[in-house]
This record gives sequence, structure tokens and C-alpha cells, in this order.
Amino acid sequence: MSLFLYHSKPSNELLHIITPLATKHKGFKFWVECKQLVGNMQRRLCHFSQAEVEIKQALQQCQERGYKTGEAQCLQSLGEILQMQDRYTEAREHLQEALGLFKDTGDRLGEAQCMQSLGEILRMQDSYTEAREYLQKALGLFENIGNRLGKAQCMRNLGNIVQMQGSYTEAMEHLQEALGLFKDVGDKLGEAQCMQSLGNVLWMQESYIEAREHLQEALRLFKDTGDRLGEAQCMHSLGDILQIQNSYTEAREHLQEALGLFRDIGDRHGEAQCMHSLGEIFQKQDSYTEAREHMLEASGLFKEIGDRHGEAQCMHSLSEILQMQDSYTEAREHLQEALGLFKDIGNRLGEAQCLQSLGEILQMQDSYTEAREHLEEALRLFKDVGHRRGEAQCMHSLSEILQMQDSHIEAREHLQEAVLRFNMIGYLQDV
Repeated sequence: MSLFLYHSKPSNELLHIITPLATKHKGFKFWVECKQLVGNMQRRLCHFSQAEVEIKQALQQCQERGYKTGEAQCLQSLGEILQMQDRYTEAREHLQEALGLFKDTGDRLGEAQCMQSLGEILRMQDSYTEAREYLQKALGLFENIGNRLGKAQCMRNLGNIVQMQGSYTEAMEHLQEALGLFKDVGDKLGEAQCMQSLGNVLWMQESYIEAREHLQEALRLFKDTGDRLGEAQCMHSLGDILQIQNSYTEAREHLQEALGLFRDIGDRHGEAQCMHSLGEIFQKQDSYTEAREHMLEASGLFKEIGDRHGEAQCMHSLSEILQMQDSYTEAREHLQEALGLFKDIGNRLGEAQCLQSLGEILQMQDSYTEAREHLEEALRLFKDVGHRRGEAQCMHSLSEILQMQDSHIEAREHLQEAVLRFNMIGYLQDV
């Protein structure tokens, strides 16, 4: 019954049902289950301190009475609470301990869930290869025991990983399959998370209208289920899309609202991402001092929580600000550092964007041969990941270099290709 309630009732409503039961002590195992459920509901509401109190009370009793199944479940819940607070090292320790206990007691469901959570943490730490290994193992276990919810969650996480690696078609396939499974089992939260991920993939593919539709639907579902973290993440993504569409005032409103939510729930990762996005808006509005302040604060937060992807994005953005201020040497240093980070984590889109920026700086410094090499490599990567705007921008820059080198016919061909691509995605003003 608890699993049904957990995935069907809004969090606040469920808390009112379960909390009185958790204080009456009607049977030890029933009491433990109620405490775990209250803790997990508090976690969904981002009340992390209250959640830890509930779970630790249950854990202590389970350990004193030698109830290994309950001990494993409590350690698993604590790991997930720590994960949501970006305390990844502690989270992994708790989940590894829970995993060992689940294996000892022969609980394959608990084993699969721990493998899945460990995979999610590794994804957040940009260890994509290792994350996929854990999630594939978890997926196999869920399929063996016929657990469609667990299968859906693994498919969603695998979709998120391949998205980060720039494999958007494969990501869409995983996410569409996961969405269907979540709908089948009636999991509104999982459905919202899939809609959110699909919106983010469509955004990366520059299908902004469809992306906004998916994210707005996800936002509605997150509000219905009382998930403030999901609500904040959708507001952030919508703000980023509005920024790309040059709707800066509306973008800042969304990002400021998301930033407030992230700070309220203590999510430093989301806070860092919002600071980065706000910095990008200031950069586009030529407010370079404010832009650098936001980027440096975001970079510091990303370093604290061990997010190399976010750190790389900040280094790239800082290089662009320096480039706009004609500080080319310092800009190149930041780009080389960002490029190394993107390569380390296997992010081909970030790698392409860094190579593009390096090519543009070399072009400004009249180093045309080197500039062409960087831009042609960036162009190849943009084509590989299906990023049409980056592809068009590289074609445009290459046409300018060819023109400077008196290769007018080739320059015109590249420019025509660039115009064609910009026109296809509605960015003809970029030429």
C-alpha cells in the first residue's frame, strides 16, 4: 500500500495521512515502514533535515533489533537524501553499505534501486561510462523481477546520460520509452521528469517551441505533485530558452524565480546553474562586470560540489567575456582549461563550442591557418551531435577567413551554406 500511496498521492496530502501512523508504534515493522515513508515524503518536499531525523530514528531501531532489511532501506533513503543535497561522497557510502545488505538478504529490488541511485550520482559527477554500467545492471535486475517503475527510471537516467554526450536521437528513444512506462504505472512524478528531460533534448536540438511545451507540461505536473526541485529546474530551463530567443526580461524573471526556489530548498547545484545563466544574460547585455561576478560565483559553487561540467561551462563563458574585452591571451587560457574538462567528461558539444571560440580568437589575431583547423574540427563535432546553429556559425566564420585569404569562391559557398542553416532554424540575423 505504501508504494501505491507514494507514487499516487501529492506529498503534503500523504504526509497528513502517514505521520499520525508513524507515532503510534502499532507493530515494529509497520512503524519502521511509516517512518521511512514520512522521511521520503519530507525528502520529496526538500525538507532534508526533517527527512534525516525520521530516517535516522528508524535506522537506529533497526540496527538495535538486528532488522537487516529495514537497516538497508534506511541507509538507502539516507543516501538519496544526501544525494539531493549534492553530498555525493556521503551518499555513495550509504548506498554502497545498503547495497551490501540487500545482497546479503537476497533483496533484488533493493539491490537494483541502490545500483540505480549510484548510477545517478555518477552521472551527476560526470562519470558517464561508470554511470551507464551501474544503470545497465540495475535495468537488468528490474527487468528480471518485472518491475516496470524501476525499468522506467533507469531508461530515463540512461536517456539523460546519452543526452549529455550529445546523442540526442538515442536520448529521445530512451526517454519516450520511459515516458510510456511511467504513464502505464501511473507515476506522475516520473512522467514529469521525462517531460522535463524531453524538453531539454528538444532545446538542445533547437526545437524551442516544442521544448517550451514539454517543459511547461512538466512544470504543471511538478506543481501538482508538490515537487519544488522539479519546478525550479523547469523554471531554469524555460529561462534559458527565453534567453536564447533574446527575451531577456522574461528570461531573468524565470531565472530569478528558479534561483529563489533552489536557495529555499538548499540545492547548490541548481543555484550555480541559475547564477551561470544570469551571468550569460548580463554578458549579452554588455554588462561585463556583473557577468563576471555571476560566473565566478557559479564557478566556485560548481567546484565545491564537484561538477566538472558546470565548471567547464563557466570557464568557457568567462573566456567569452574576456574575448569581448579584447583580453585574448587570458581568454585562450580559460578556453584551453574548459576544453580539457569537456574532453575529460566526454561532452562533445562543449568541446565543439570551445574549439569554435578558440578558432574565432585566432581569426581575430589573424592566425588564419590555425583558426581554420579549430573551426573545421568544431564543425565536424557540431555535425556529429546534430547542433545546427553551431554548424552554421562555424560555416560563417570559415567563410570570413576564406574571404580574407582571397578564396572568394570557396568563401561564398561556405556563406551560402551558413545562410541556409541559419534560415532553417530561424537565426538568419546571425549572419
